[in-house]
Amino acid sequence: MDDHDMEKVLHDPAVDAVYDCKSEVIGPGSFRFKAEIGMHATDFNGVEVVRNHLSRTGRDECAKQSLAKSFDFIIDTASGDHPFDPCMALLKTVGFLVLVGFPREVKFSPSNLNPAPKQDWDKGNTDAAFMDGLAAGAVIFRDGLGNWIALHSFLFECKSAFEAEAITLEWAMKKAKEAGWLNIEWSVDALQVVKEVNDEQGSWQWDSFHSLVNIKKFLQEEGWSVGWEAREADEVAHASALFSRTKNVSFCIVKSCGGSIPSFVENLIVRDRIRLAAPMLSAARC
Repeated sequence: MDDHDMEKVLHDPAVDAVYDCKSEVIGPGSFRFKAEIGMHATDFNGVEVVRNHLSRTGRDECAKQSLAKSFDFIIDTASGDHPFDPCMALLKTVGFLVLVGFPREVKFSPSNLNPAPKQDWDKGNTDAAFMDGLAAGAVIFRDGLGNWIALHSFLFECKSAFEAEAITLEWAMKKAKEAGWLNIEWSVDALQVVKEVNDEQGSWQWDSFHSLVNIKKFLQEEGWSVGWEAREADEVAHASALFSRTKNVSFCIVKSCGGSIPSFVENLIVRDRIRLAAPMLSAARC
């Protein structure tokens, strides 16, 4: 690092924010940590340093929008209790949040598990139930408010759970294209399928090769995206696939055609909507 680079570092506002957070000058060559004079433990968290700096400079809202879902990996070093939602909002769909500290409890909003799609987009959640060479796949389509649009399932033969998930996603995309639905964000709880689909180097899953190729073709042609979400984030597709596999039946229910869904599915949808609305209601009360 030359003198020019050193000069830029010494006058960098972010660097100043780090020094301001961790210590203060009490005399020539003398410093003391702010933790010694009553500061909170979370002030030693890098996320807090950046947030405080952006807030002071008036760029916090702009930064939130530009950095949302942009990080692959975040290391949280805070040891005290603190919110995790800001970090979750910054992670990509298949991102990792590593906790180095040891808070008493880890809490985050359920809406970060199954976030709503972009404005004017719909969402498609798929899942598959596989057993003894026979599988059932299910997909539920919902609008940005969580209202269900359609629920489909089908039965098919395959060799593995991975293949079942890939075939189900391919089949669901065909359904969406046939119905003329243009803007869809897809969610799958099979992490390996999501990785294979988003891998630009190709796939080594030969049993599902054709399905994965077709899925990638849909994504390219339609401008869709596929992301991972935990099964707990959307139990509707999972329960519907299990129901089809257990009862050995398939169904096609479209709300606009006057169709009605089974009561157990309706209950899960209502529970999902309440769970997703809770953070917004809390924010409104504040």
